[in-house]
Amino acid sequence: GETFRSRSLDAGGDGGSGGKPEVPPLHDFLLSQTWTRLGEDYRNNCCRIIDVGLSLPARDDTYGHGRQRLELRDAYRLNVLPALVEFDPDIIFISAGFDAHRRDTMNFGYVGMIEEDFEWLTDQLLRVANTCCGGRVVSALEGGYKTHGGIVSPFARSVASHVRALVDGGRTRERYDEDEARWESSFENRLNEEKEKRRQMKLHRAA
Repeated sequence: GETFRSRSLDAGGDGGSGGKPEVPPLHDFLLSQTWTRLGEDYRNNCCRIIDVGLSLPARDDTYGHGRQRLELRDAYRLNVLPALVEFDPDIIFISAGFDAHRRDTMNFGYVGMIEEDFEWLTDQLLRVANTCCGGRVVSALEGGYKTHGGIVSPFARSVASHVRALVDGGRTRERYDEDEARWESSFENRLNEEKEKRRQMKLHRAA
């Protein structure tokens, strides 16, 4: 039969059930994530895993979470997406999880993504799909547990952003451009540096 090259992308953290759990120490939180318990043999032989770590700022560190969001985008722009294009899949499967949202209790406040990040990431994956495999994408809902609030909950808003990007990417058929991604990274990092300078000046004046 015909062999297809596929790539699966996990758009969210690993999760469990809802409720309002106690906030664990960072070490315990990391051990609760499935990927930290995969052995070397599994990681090396089951599939290709691009392991890109993110900083985990304090839960109330607004600036740190903003920096973390930029790190996520750069992890995809500079590592994951170029490797995905090089792999040249016939279809892309997205494990669409949204428990990385900053208001989802599942990540205990250590991760600070917002709807805009999920929409951006989905758009980038659609661009790769349009470039490599005729736009063929399968997205399966995988996680997201902050459902309180119904259609205005973090979960619902994140899903809506993801679906909107799927629809837009399928309609526009925009293709992935690595040079554009690198320019975007440089521009966003420069804006972030200027923002940090203003923040530091404000802190200095208040001291």
